[in-house]
Amino acid sequence: ACSAAFGLDSILATIKSSGASPAYDRRESLGTSQKQKHRGSRRSNIALHMTTHSTLTIQTYTGADLLPWLADIARLRILVFRDWPYLYDGNAAYEQRYLQTYVNVSGAMVAVCLDGTTVVGASTAQPMSAETDEITAPFRAQGYDLARILYCGESVLDPLYRGQGIGVRFFDERERHARSLPGIDTMVFCGVQRAQDDLRRPPGYVPLDRFWRRRGFAPHPELCTTMRWREIGASEEAAKPMMFWMKSLNPERSE
Repeated sequence: ACSAAFGLDSILATIKSSGASPAYDRRESLGTSQKQKHRGSRRSNIALHMTTHSTLTIQTYTGADLLPWLADIARLRILVFRDWPYLYDGNAAYEQRYLQTYVNVSGAMVAVCLDGTTVVGASTAQPMSAETDEITAPFRAQGYDLARILYCGESVLDPLYRGQGIGVRFFDERERHARSLPGIDTMVFCGVQRAQDDLRRPPGYVPLDRFWRRRGFAPHPELCTTMRWREIGASEEAAKPMMFWMKSLNPERSE
């Protein structure tokens, strides 16, 4: 049974419950030409101000404009997804291949949160029609039109930047992108299921169900799948149960 969802976007809940400082390399990693490209981005630019008086920006990249940021996003994904509920033992080679999808797929996007030129967060989405069988199969089985759905992959954020409203901004950016794509009227993401009595569950961990509902998403227990990854300390990959959450961008057309 699908219950008690912990989503790919629920990494923000991990951040909320973790007091640890990240090991993420916070040095500037871009050359001059890449910094100039960042300043000249043609996509949205939303300024955020932290209590430390530094300035954050969230910019949405598509296609080849995303290339300069892939390595930094890969490192951040490996760092953040090592925590509960994913316990993901990632590697840079796989991450680069995975993120390349968002460069290659028409209609894909990544919202990148930058502190100056340092990547501190990222949020992904692409048309459901470009997704893998493990993502699309439950929707095909239920008769959904994949051409109408934007799949939200994940949101990852450096723990030092929690509590600044970045998670809300990520959802806003993806919804803005969804509304810009012809025919898209639905957004979905999926969440990993973990047993309530799992001994690895951190004390005080709170899933983001209320946050997701406030963004207009609802859980769909009839839409479940499995994904495989290797957990920290494991010798091989194992299947993990996942459940989907969904939001209609045109509620009047919903059943």
